[in-house]
Amino acid sequence: MGGFRINGCGTKEYFTRIKCIGEYMCPACKQTRPFYLVSIKNKISVFFIPTVTIQERYGIICGHCEEGKYIEATEMHRLMAAPAPGTASKAVPTPTPAPAPKPAPKPKSVQKPADKTCPSCGAPVFGLFCGKCGAKYEPQKTPPAPLSVPPTPKEDKPAPRDNWECPLCGTLNPIDKPVCSLCGLSKPAGS
Repeated sequence: MGGFRINGCGTKEYFTRIKCIGEYMCPACKQTRPFYLVSIKNKISVFFIPTVTIQERYGIICGHCEEGKYIEATEMHRLMAAPAPGTASKAVPTPTPAPAPKPAPKPKSVQKPADKTCPSCGAPVFGLFCGKCGAKYEPQKTPPAPLSVPPTPKEDKPAPRDNWECPLCGTLNPIDKPVCSLCGLSKPAGS
């Protein structure tokens, strides 16, 4: 269990504990210690930064000194299927329900719920890229709603004597107004 390194570049093994398999006598510590099933990933490091996993194996290590040995995948699957230490293999009576736990305090920096969803996988998107599949999020471009001016009704009847019709927009304006109330055009002479 090791690796090589030259000027910050090389390989290193990274251990991830999967499950406690029980307490045993450690040959290195010479004491009874908890032993763990671990995933061991051998990664290439560039300037002490782990980048690519080049190998993954499994092992059993002492929880105190981290000495141990590699195991085969079949042994790892057997250990994963085994009951956790301290649990009885007999049927366990159903415990009485415990009181409901108090809700955990909310963290201070909570991301707002996403109002955008990824078009590829449907996951919520918080930025420009989907955090699940990596697809770029491009918002749907909807054309702006056209500005609509209600049409002014044009009637074929002559305008009554107390109003004048604007020749530009067709609005009927009181005879005493010198400009159109809608478009601002001056009242034509003779109206």
